[in-house]
Amino acid sequence: MVAKAAKNPAAEEEPSPDNGRFTDGFDDLVERYDGTHPPDPASIPDVLYHYTNASGLHGMLGSGSIWLSHYRYLNDTSEIQHTESLLREVLSAALESTPSDISSKILSQLVDKRSLSSDFDIYIFSLSEQKDSLSQWRGYASEGRGFTMGLDTKELLKHKKKKEVDGGFDLFRVEYDRSRQIKVLKDALQEIIERAEENVSSGTELSEATENAVWCFQFISFTRSVMNKHASFRDENEWRVALIAQRPADTDKEWDSDIKVRVRGSELIPYLVVKPGLKGKLPLRSIGVGPGFSRGNQTNAVRSLCGALGYAPTIYNADTPYTRD
Repeated sequence: MVAKAAKNPAAEEEPSPDNGRFTDGFDDLVERYDGTHPPDPASIPDVLYHYTNASGLHGMLGSGSIWLSHYRYLNDTSEIQHTESLLREVLSAALESTPSDISSKILSQLVDKRSLSSDFDIYIFSLSEQKDSLSQWRGYASEGRGFTMGLDTKELLKHKKKKEVDGGFDLFRVEYDRSRQIKVLKDALQEIIERAEENVSSGTELSEATENAVWCFQFISFTRSVMNKHASFRDENEWRVALIAQRPADTDKEWDSDIKVRVRGSELIPYLVVKPGLKGKLPLRSIGVGPGFSRGNQTNAVRSLCGALGYAPTIYNADTPYTRD
């Protein structure tokens, strides 16, 4: 993930995270631990599936775009709390050791803040390796009366650096293993503290080194919060498209026109638009019709929609046996 201000359309080169925070080499630690390293191409499935409702399918196909929802409006509201529980465990373990004066200052500030980074927002588009998952039909596709969009990942990734909202997006696999989630945060915290101590030894002011170290760990924890999920969700085999945008200051009264708002049930959901395709079309390979529909009608409707919009995907009915009451 690359942290960028949401308004910088003139930036042609991919910038490193910057808002006066990363100095004295902390930027390389962010790059190492925040999950920006792309996965091995061989590990990425050829097709990944997005579960959505009729409005989402119609809107995204019609606009040739994918919609990245603000992370605080995801269906699973426990995700941020999950990483915050990991942070409490990591910080408690660090405090029980014999910290140096510098590490004590860093740890005490992290404990006092009790939250993830407040300088950025993350927008998410969820994908799955599973094309026909009962739990996902129920949870993310209108209780089975929804659809999947099967997207060609090779074509998707060709456009990951397109300048849609001042920067491209990143694709990563969600981590479900708690021990690995903990290890990343522990290792990051240890290296950040060591770097802060080196910087102070080299002449950096203690307050500056401490502030940068705290901010660095908060940012890493923040980005990791949307990569980590509880092990009970493991069967979803989720991947995510993510884009980080710098949050406007409270004093900034200008409306960010990149942020759209859509309706989901009784909620309003902020989202960003990314167009990762050619000639206004998504790299669409298939559309699945949910098991909550009666067979036939929605398949024909999907075929009509695709014909009108110039798509020719494989259309299939879900095999999962499921009847809505």
